[in-house]
Amino acid sequence: MFDLYVEQLHRKLIILTPKSHEDEYINRFKKAFVVQHDPAIPKSKVTGIRLK
Repeated sequence: MFDLYVEQLHRKLIILTPKSHEDEYINRFKKAFVVQHDPAIPKSKVTGIRLK
């Protein structure tokens, strides 16, 4: 499915939900960006994660 997004739709970003934590998803990508949002204050934080 991911190859379809890249090859046919030319997608460079795929958004994974918190439910997509299975090994198939985790092992497919080497890096991810997590957006943390605090609704108490209008501020969001982006954190990069790189798997070794």
